[in-house]
Amino acid sequence: MQKTIKLAYDWYAPEFPLNNNQSSFVDAIEKARKINDKDRKNTINNTLFPYRSLEIFSKDDTYEYVTSASIKDNDYFIYEFAFEIRDLNQAIFNNTDIFSLTHISDFILDQIKTKNGYILIDVSHETIVMYHNYEQNILFLLHEYFKARNIPLYKIIFLIGSVNAPDIYRKYCIQSNIPGRERMVVKNYEWFEYQCSKELNELENIPKPNDNIYKVKKTFLCYNRRYKPHRTDLYVLFWKFDLLNNSFYSMPHKSTNDSTHPVKNIDFASNYNIEETSSYDIIATTKQMFKSADIMNNDKMKELCFTLPAVIDTRKDLKDMIKIIDPEQAVYDSALISVITESNFYTEDVFNTEKTWKAIANRHPFILVGPKHSLKYLKSLGYKTFSDFFDESYDDIENPTARLMAIVKLCRDIDNWDFNKKRDFFNETVGTTEYNFNLLKSVYNNKKKLVLEHITHINPLMT
Repeated sequence: MQKTIKLAYDWYAPEFPLNNNQSSFVDAIEKARKINDKDRKNTINNTLFPYRSLEIFSKDDTYEYVTSASIKDNDYFIYEFAFEIRDLNQAIFNNTDIFSLTHISDFILDQIKTKNGYILIDVSHETIVMYHNYEQNILFLLHEYFKARNIPLYKIIFLIGSVNAPDIYRKYCIQSNIPGRERMVVKNYEWFEYQCSKELNELENIPKPNDNIYKVKKTFLCYNRRYKPHRTDLYVLFWKFDLLNNSFYSMPHKSTNDSTHPVKNIDFASNYNIEETSSYDIIATTKQMFKSADIMNNDKMKELCFTLPAVIDTRKDLKDMIKIIDPEQAVYDSALISVITESNFYTEDVFNTEKTWKAIANRHPFILVGPKHSLKYLKSLGYKTFSDFFDESYDDIENPTARLMAIVKLCRDIDNWDFNKKRDFFNETVGTTEYNFNLLKSVYNNKKKLVLEHITHINPLMT
């Protein structure tokens, strides 16, 4: 009986496999050579070798790395595609044959179609924007893509960073009357959690938590580097209700907004106008409500723009910005609560990035500005939130506009706490923040296995 699942790769470097989704090794090397030094490490990782799956599967005796040429008839194996989400989007929406991006042999493809081969599509470091209109979502386009090419869908393992992607896909299949055997295997892996935990374990000096309430100068801390609809919405509301004065808040004067339009380095007002007329009604609704409620108009926008750029610190290097322990630790010590504006808000997919893990690593209480049930899914990973101290019912609100307004109401309530209540909150949340910190730090040494239940007949230990 075969005791391991083989991870098959077409090419090997001396010590590790190279990505399968490259039709030519020479082209991959040439691409790596052309990039500048600043982006070299990133591009080599993403272009040349499957560094994420090497972390996920390494030191797990359920899996064995092999060359594709060594696969024999009826072997159980996985053939991986390690995509950047933009490349996967481009391939699917342009109806590109994904297999043309590889050097896959006819034998391996036949084993996938008819025998015991499986495909792993790894985008565990990213999210796929999943609106309620399924036809617009790449996850479901992939479903139809493989179905049209006569590849059994249970042979497709889709690994994604959105913690609720399996639930969203399951709901889609139920609504579409798709039986189990005709479904892809959609799995979540918290890649950012793992990476942040790894960074915590590699740090030589982790600052001690703040134990002095008198270091706290402002109520909120909110980092924003790029425009996204909910981030600009929240900034408008913080400005409207005078919460900026009691916040460490960053918001650029110009930014990129890949979530709604391709314009690069656009200013806040122009970006806001584009979002207001977005083809995604769910995004435009909040802006239109602001206008009808006289929260925002052209004159007020001009006034708001005088507050930009809103700056917390002097850092400009992205590598410093995303460090799990803030280089300027005093910022966390100086604020009572982090307001985390995650990547997603107006969509269904809950995606925990370094923004969430950074607050936890810095032992900070938080309010999570994300999709419905963001807190629920975070708690499913074992973390504690702060419902004992303030109202977290915003997490259950379906309508994004109503959810955002509930979050702002909560922030206004907290901002109005007197000193004694803020002091009690500061002292009483220490147990929760310390618990979350220790859980995050433990993730690296207690790495979660990627269990593939539908291949249980390979290794008895997996049943």
